[in-house]
Amino acid sequence: MATVSGTDRLRDLHAFDDTKAGVKGLVDAGVTTVPYFFRHHPDPLPVIDLAKVDVDRGHVVSQVRSAAESAGLFQY
Repeated sequence: MATVSGTDRLRDLHAFDDTKAGVKGLVDAGVTTVPYFFRHHPDPLPVIDLAKVDVDRGHVVSQVRSAAESAGLFQY
């Protein structure tokens, strides 16, 4: 599997977006796999112990902020 730099991924993602074809355009074109620029490395999601919010609220808030910026999602 070839390594693609973040710049290439961003360029290809912008090129896809510029087509305005969307996912339907991919299906209509016969694409049968998810394009690489939509896939993310399976980095482990951060686990934050919210029970510790009473002990060190600032640290927990910092962890949540970091998780929101890096993972972009929460599961409760």
